Amino acid sequence: PMTFPLSQTDTDKIASTLDSDLSPENLHCDGEISQRQAQAKYNFYGRVIRELDRYCVNNNLTVPTVHEYY
Repeated sequence: PMTFPLSQTDTDKIASTLDSDLSPENLHCDGEISQRQAQAKYNFYGRVIRELDRYCVNNNLTVPTVHEYY
């Protein structure tokens, strides 16, 4: 489990997990959910990414890149 304050390694792991979660097959649950549900998941992950970015800036950490987020 991660504890606060987060380290650079922690934030990089979170970004990597988000990248995986945002892959098309994961985002759409291999076609098992509707486009609306997939969009809601995408919007949620977007909020998480923005919060992670803000946390990194406020704690002098390098903001990791989430490649699957447009």
